Amino acid sequence: PTSTVGTMVNMPTQYFPGTIDTVTRSVIRDQQVLLMDDLIRDIPGAVKAYGADGVIRTDQFFVRGFEVTSQNWRKDGYLDPTYMPRDPANIERLDVLKGPSSVLYGAAQPTGTFNVTTKKPLADSFATGGFMTGSYGLQRYTADVNGSLNADNSALVRVNAAYQNNYSFRNAVKTEREFVAPIISYALDDDTSVTWAGEYQHD
Repeated sequence: PTSTVGTMVNMPTQYFPGTIDTVTRSVIRDQQVLLMDDLIRDIPGAVKAYGADGVIRTDQFFVRGFEVTSQNWRKDGYLDPTYMPRDPANIERLDVLKGPSSVLYGAAQPTGTFNVTTKKPLADSFATGGFMTGSYGLQRYTADVNGSLNADNSALVRVNAAYQNNYSFRNAVKTEREFVAPIISYALDDDTSVTWAGEYQHD
């Protein structure tokens, strides 16, 4: 019902003068998404972009005929021009701002803006894990651990991790990925908190 992709504040989508498509965590989990490329089925008007040499470009799409490059990606509202394939293990939701409004409220480009919202520490302590297997020797392990560092829950920590190993339908092609994303949040008072977030990925 709300989004920050166009205004940087949590604004109701029905009052925002633009087109925002949202892919939630439950959709990512239900579809067993391994790459951001798998999410284009949930974004109307989006197709995968290929380079002039026929090579698949990481996390690049065409949306309404315009190419979305690394400069159009945001992570929690901040520019994220990485060339690494983004891992869905630490993604809470994906907001896509499209159309003419992306020029006014986005990156001043008609392509649109892809904003990735990462998982944040929560007050409840929990630990979950997952395992996925599939064709071509696919093995994927995930872990999501959340807890508090003190009794009054003023210091919260959360760690998301994933390991993936699989082959391809092409001979001698193998993918191996290691991913760890720790985040620590400390509440200074009822209205102010300090958050440190890191991310390591070897692909």
